Amino acid sequence: MTAVTAATTPATAPATTPGTKPATTSGTTPGRAAARQLITADRLAGFFAPRSIALVGASETSGWSRFIVAASSAAGYTGPLLPVHPRHETIFGRPAVRSLRDLAEPADLAFILTPTEAVATVVEDAAAAGVRNLIVLASGYREAGSDGRDLEDDLVSTAAGHGIVVLGPNTLGFLNTAAKAAPFALTVPLPLTPGPVGIALQSGALSSALLAFARARRDPTPTALALWVVAAALSMATHYFAVLAIRPSASARSRASATRR
Repeated sequence: MTAVTAATTPATAPATTPGTKPATTSGTTPGRAAARQLITADRLAGFFAPRSIALVGASETSGWSRFIVAASSAAGYTGPLLPVHPRHETIFGRPAVRSLRDLAEPADLAFILTPTEAVATVVEDAAAAGVRNLIVLASGYREAGSDGRDLEDDLVSTAAGHGIVVLGPNTLGFLNTAAKAAPFALTVPLPLTPGPVGIALQSGALSSALLAFARARRDPTPTALALWVVAAALSMATHYFAVLAIRPSASARSRASATRR
């Protein structure tokens, strides 16, 4: 089966108004079309099973950082969590580096926890360091109006130009019980039981409610992969469903919700 479809750019570019960014006939910018070309089954399989995770902007006073560390522990993640912060030498008892460029080797995945205005710099650092998978927590993009839409288009285009796949922006991350990977910036309802259900939501808060509901019904809802899509700039929801569909552990059922936070 064809797991992923790619957007195509028309042979003749549509006319644009001066000062606006070009778009394809489907309303997709060239940057988004290029980003979709990156989304293949192999790329997503690696994205959702990272062997190492860098936490950019992590600190011990950050609730987001604490959630990710706790979620990783709950999931049984055994790969290194690599704190990245320009001022701290150690974070959660782990040595920190000032930039992704300072890592001894590229992380499989970087979770960007910085403010919105710092994300673009981190993307360039990721490209220079050879990091090819990113999660972006920050908000203030498409959901914030025209300026945010332009900022998101720039993020999409820059990342795609460097061959980087992004989950987000404005996302809490994902849980992959099969790979025991949990770069997820929210409380994880326990137990986490590997199984055949794949869940894709546009609400991190709803995820906790959904799993808590299943637990209250004494049904732990064995889950193969749960991920949270809010803005979903680069990897569109259809691509997430594709990776759920091709995973043997998630082939039986998949569930989705269009409910927003």
